[in-house]
Amino acid sequence: MHEPLGYLAKSVVALAMAMLFAGAALAAAVVQSMKGDVRAGPIGKPAATVAVDQRLTSGTAVVTGPDAQVILRFDDGQQVVLNHNTHFRIADFRYLEGDPRLDRSVFALLKGALRIVSGAIATRSRAQSRRGTGRRSRCALPSQRSASAAPTSWWRS
Repeated sequence: MHEPLGYLAKSVVALAMAMLFAGAALAAAVVQSMKGDVRAGPIGKPAATVAVDQRLTSGTAVVTGPDAQVILRFDDGQQVVLNHNTHFRIADFRYLEGDPRLDRSVFALLKGALRIVSGAIATRSRAQSRRGTGRRSRCALPSQRSASAAPTSWWRS
């Protein structure tokens, strides 16, 4: 008689864990601030205008227009600033605070410029953090006015 109750309890725990991991897999970034024409959508599909506090998930392409800028804050605290005329992809982002083995941060900069302030994934799981650019890229140093305690990186393609 205790057997069915034990099975039910195990099922409830398994369901709760699946929901927890599914939520973590879907989480990625939130639009912290923006100005100008900023659009986002699933890779390969038409993009729609974004709004402040909008969540962006893995598999999202973000495009900024002329005189536009957007700041994305990722769940691990990482911050990405996209400048005007930029095409950026969140290829794969996974972060679960309690389990660094699942960390993954893969971005692609197809056009334009960005600034990244590293978050928890880069500090605790450096091998799981990748950023890609087109064939030609150059690195520029942050300006003297850049004030950040975290390491910063600049890419322009």
